[in-house]
Amino acid sequence: MPADVYRALTGDPVTARDMLVAQQRLAWQALVAPLWRRMRGLLDADITARSRQLADGGLERLFADLHPRATWRNDELHLTGFRRGAVDLRSRGLVLVPTVFGWPNLGIGPTDDSSVTVPVLVYPMLDAAQLWEPATQPPAIVRLLGAGRASVLAETLIPSTIGSLAQRVGLAPATVSQHLAVLRDAGLVTARRRGREVLYYQTPLAATLAGRASRRSTCLPCGGHRERRTVVRCGSMGISHHGRTERLDLADPSLREWTCRVLHVDPDRGIVLDRSAFYPGGGGQPPDHGVLLWQGVQTRIVGTHKGDDLYLVPAESDPVPPVGIEVRGAVEDDRRTMLMRTHSGLHVLCGVVFRDFDALVTGGNMEPGEARMDFNLPQVPVGFKTLLEDAVNKELATDRRVSVRVLPREEALAIPDIVRTQTNLIPQDEQEVRIVDIEGLDVQADGGTHVASIGQVGRVQVVKVESKGRQNRRVRIRLSS
Repeated sequence: MPADVYRALTGDPVTARDMLVAQQRLAWQALVAPLWRRMRGLLDADITARSRQLADGGLERLFADLHPRATWRNDELHLTGFRRGAVDLRSRGLVLVPTVFGWPNLGIGPTDDSSVTVPVLVYPMLDAAQLWEPATQPPAIVRLLGAGRASVLAETLIPSTIGSLAQRVGLAPATVSQHLAVLRDAGLVTARRRGREVLYYQTPLAATLAGRASRRSTCLPCGGHRERRTVVRCGSMGISHHGRTERLDLADPSLREWTCRVLHVDPDRGIVLDRSAFYPGGGGQPPDHGVLLWQGVQTRIVGTHKGDDLYLVPAESDPVPPVGIEVRGAVEDDRRTMLMRTHSGLHVLCGVVFRDFDALVTGGNMEPGEARMDFNLPQVPVGFKTLLEDAVNKELATDRRVSVRVLPREEALAIPDIVRTQTNLIPQDEQEVRIVDIEGLDVQADGGTHVASIGQVGRVQVVKVESKGRQNRRVRIRLSS
């Protein structure tokens, strides 16, 4: 930096700041603002396309054409052209950011393991050339659809309202609306709501029709230097994350409200968030219910679909938030709290039966406030139902602390009797195991939500003991307070 410029900036920092802000504003107005709507549309289209790739084919499909210097194999993202090293993201995540300005470069940072900032991978967006090219369709498509309808389809490469489409193609809004209705019926265009606007955009079928389906993001070769490689160890699942979603429900089971961002919306499967406190269900514990609040709108959440991502299932006919928007999530407190009490009560029941009768669990299920658990228990003493209820409630009165920790698989499996089911249900590829410990009574692998101490369970009533074949007894319980 020239000495006179340095002196000017450091001599009066406030004036220098205001000058830099003014210059940035002028640069934005001159260079970016005229194209911003089109830039934003293409960026939205890239995010939609990438989200669809991830949903359809997982991480392998997502990184197949993200950039020639990025390849996915063996649960690792390999980046060439960077300093050699490895970044472990299993507890941090990775944010993918398309850019208009970076072509043909790929960037990542921060890669320091000590950084608390989530690393960001910046890559050139798809179809960047569309910024400078008029939106057109191949002649065959024009003959098939007609000039007006083909021009509307071409412009929906960028998510747009009917009004903005009408301005760009020079047709009346009513005519554009009619064309869009035909294109939607043909599966070439779909729509989503963003605030008060409805945006129309092309489907993968439209891209295939126009010959863009196999187009890859184009980048220059890295040059003649010796290959340097950064390995980003992501892992698609884990204790703290499921797919792209950070599991707040396991980090803090008492959390009921939080802010998050919508990463993806699938019409059939649901909504993907970057952070979620909704327990998705599993291990016999049902999924949470709750709401997403955004721009004065409420979306009720009634379940979860688990796949490569956690998909929150919205109530039928409820509006769905658009991709990219910040929303506020809220878990239904009464249901979650009752399920936590019920789940912890089952662990106390399991611990008592294992301690007093040396029986393993063969099955179980729960609903808020009531549950059943099956045990490998061929014989029971007279008065078993009353004896069991008394023993369980005696333990609950001790108010033992419930602690949770995560251990490497080998260390967890070395704990005696850590698996209390007759069959080991821990997946073979799970390298970390979450342990729930009712101190002094029960220690077992578990993925659900629990109270902080067993006194919060209240009293338990053993409703019924049933015989389920020669070897098994089913114990039904209900929370009575």
